[in-house]
Amino acid sequence: MTLSVQEAIRARRTVKDYRPDPVPRQLVEAVLGAAAWAPNHHLTQPWRLIVLEGPARTPLAELRRALKRRELLAKGLPPAQVEAEAAESAAKLLRAPVLIVVACQQVGDEIQRQEDFSATAAAIQNMLLTATELGLGSFWTSGPLAIAPETNTLLGLSPSDRIVGIVHLGYPAAPLRSGQRPPPPVRWITPIEVPKLVAQVERVVNGRTSTPA
Repeated sequence: MTLSVQEAIRARRTVKDYRPDPVPRQLVEAVLGAAAWAPNHHLTQPWRLIVLEGPARTPLAELRRALKRRELLAKGLPPAQVEAEAAESAAKLLRAPVLIVVACQQVGDEIQRQEDFSATAAAIQNMLLTATELGLGSFWTSGPLAIAPETNTLLGLSPSDRIVGIVHLGYPAAPLRSGQRPPPPVRWITPIEVPKLVAQVERVVNGRTSTPA
């Protein structure tokens, strides 16, 4: 299947139910390779990708179980409920045959860290679109597992690395549905606004909120 960029953008869907079939290594590598083509300022290549497939997913699922158990016990929930919800949380990480943890190195000043985080998010989008073009389903998730320091420790990441997403990858269990999205909110700056905006620059920079008499 060959899709144009626009077709892949519109065909991509979040997939949470997968067939158990393993994903061929060459397809996984194609998805990984797409990440490197995301725009990144000064070519910092800040992303770090960790692939977990088959039984390699189990440690991360068990970590999610343990973190969920800790969270629910702190809320004082009954032990049976805690174990049931923790098991369900862990099972969600095992639905897709492949997990790709996408982390971002956070170095430099605040501007570089923000640029690198944004670049890594763009890398994930490249991965999702490539998966769609290859006939694979995907799911970009983050949540508590992505921000837990225990996850960095388990996966050998630096404490300063920031997990931007965990990408689930596999063959969808059912055909993907078509969808509709509203257009994004857009403001076009018109030529008639330009003089007023230029006049506001000094006030904005210097914190002045009114025009001097």
